[in-house]
Amino acid sequence: ATQRNATQTLRPALRFTCVAARCADGATPRDAREKILYCVRHGEGEHNVAQREWRGAGKPGEPYTVDNDPEGRLRDAVLTATGRSQAVALRPRLDAIEASSRPELIVTSPMRRATETALLACPADGPYGSVPIVAHEYCRETGGRHTCDCRLDVEELRKVFTDPRVDYSCMFSESDPLWHERARESKSSLAGRAASLVEFLRQRSETRILLASHSGFLLALCNAVLVFEDPSADAAWFGTGECRVFRLRWEGVEDGAKAVSTPVESSSAD
Repeated sequence: ATQRNATQTLRPALRFTCVAARCADGATPRDAREKILYCVRHGEGEHNVAQREWRGAGKPGEPYTVDNDPEGRLRDAVLTATGRSQAVALRPRLDAIEASSRPELIVTSPMRRATETALLACPADGPYGSVPIVAHEYCRETGGRHTCDCRLDVEELRKVFTDPRVDYSCMFSESDPLWHERARESKSSLAGRAASLVEFLRQRSETRILLASHSGFLLALCNAVLVFEDPSADAAWFGTGECRVFRLRWEGVEDGAKAVSTPVESSSAD
């Protein structure tokens, strides 16, 4: 609750309101101002296990700071076997949606654990084989200080993910623009990225979208940008591999108008 309230105070000064409500799988927009968004948190990552073990041992700090992970073992952390199973477990649910109502666009964080989750949940040999996948800098996890959140260079990511559906044209630089060894990205910067992601989705032609992202980003999205009638339930922390479906409705913005644009900033202290 404390994290949620802190994020709410950072709600960007938007020129629109995006009202969100939980809805069922297979829901469709009722008019041109609505879109359906499937929000997925990546499956369990190696950094999640490392953090759990670190805290269980009573050690101070986090296992993925530069001081505790000087060799970058957890850099751009990957899924564990459990995390991959969580991603695969989403397949039956997504495949069961009628073809006319399935997500028609996948937007993923470029970080390995999120992209792998999207690809395992929606493999190329399944019903989502022709659905484009956009890797976007806006929806990645909070940047800076934690090696697990330092993404690989785009050239390296292309070598890891050879699926031709994955489009890296929305990346803003070859290397990680948010990386700083000592400073974590500010909450206001994270909230601004979430607002820009919502604007990006609004301007896309697709109306049913799946978003593969991270706990910190999804918390900011649901508490600093989207407006829920019951945020205590709908905007709560996402578990690994969890998927929630929201009906988004834009209010206070003219069709075709640009509502907000927030550039990715370098990391800075909160």
